[in-house]
Amino acid sequence: MAEIYVMSNVTIDENTVSGPEVVDSAVGFALCTGLLALCYAAYLSKLILAAPSGSAKMKEIAAAIQEGSKAFLVREYTWLAGFVGVVSVIMLLAISMTTAIMFLLGAVISGTPSDFQLAL
Repeated sequence: MAEIYVMSNVTIDENTVSGPEVVDSAVGFALCTGLLALCYAAYLSKLILAAPSGSAKMKEIAAAIQEGSKAFLVREYTWLAGFVGVVSVIMLLAISMTTAIMFLLGAVISGTPSDFQLAL
């Protein structure tokens, strides 16, 4: 088994080195790749929205799909809101208010992209 040395927030074993400078570069890499992904998504959205809509029948089918998707999401979010409410009350009572608020915030943020997707 390899020995691991820990000193001043830097961990060294025979294969890896981790510490503040490694974490900083990992965070920078994650931010850069995330920004690159958002730029690519914006490019693809622009490309798709610039394409022709298609025939009247295709537009009719697309409208029906969009209507069904909206109805599904309204139903799903209605049930999900109840579930999230119950779980956040349990978290409030069992853990802390901060945990319950962060759970609610996470639920809202994770549901937001689907609203934007349907708007496109």
